[in-house]
Amino acid sequence: MKIRTKLLVTMIPLVSASIAVLSFLAIDSFARTVRSEIMTELETVTENIMDKLSRVMFERVADIKFLSTGNILSSPNFTVSEKVDYLRDMERAYKTYASMSIYATNGTKVGDTRNILLGSNDSNKPFFKNAIQGEIYYDNTPVMSQSLKQYVIHFAAPIYSAEGKIDGVITTRFPMNKLHDVFKVQQRESMDQKHDSKNSNSRDQILKLDLVSSNGLILYSNYDRKSVLNKNMSEANLFQQ
Repeated sequence: MKIRTKLLVTMIPLVSASIAVLSFLAIDSFARTVRSEIMTELETVTENIMDKLSRVMFERVADIKFLSTGNILSSPNFTVSEKVDYLRDMERAYKTYASMSIYATNGTKVGDTRNILLGSNDSNKPFFKNAIQGEIYYDNTPVMSQSLKQYVIHFAAPIYSAEGKIDGVITTRFPMNKLHDVFKVQQRESMDQKHDSKNSNSRDQILKLDLVSSNGLILYSNYDRKSVLNKNMSEANLFQQ
């Protein structure tokens, strides 16, 4: 009995330790697997979002090129009012822009789809200075629109006359709130299939998303609008990694 008791006393801690080690290894392996799946999912989500964002920006550049080279804005046969009506029709068709404006060669706003700040001079603004030189321009970071009082991305291009001379500038304003549509994220089909039995009616994955520039400035946030162009994440551990 004494030998059996001693064996039991000796074996119980060993067995308990073995169980604890095996449990730890199992939990650690499970945690690593879950972490890997989450990282893979986030990488896929990020790639999809950035691809969609790139396509949206490409479409806006294509729009401004179309307006720049079209026959309406460059034609002397149409009044400024008729050209603005044409731009309003384009706005309704695109359902993308907050406003569109026509500028004279000296930077004076002569037409605007919202009739805001007509007669003001924007010759010192980057979008005008680049476009009047013959460039297709868009803001690298959102800026506060003086006329709309909201953050926008300007797209601008020269308006050419029939003789090929620059006769003015066309500018469109893409509002940052339109990025809500870009950043709507849907779960991958494989993730849906995993959760069909528990949540068959849910397809949207709710994520807190920040679009951050290379220097750490938040350009867009789908949950903290006050941080846009005000908060810098360059010192955050996640950003540095």
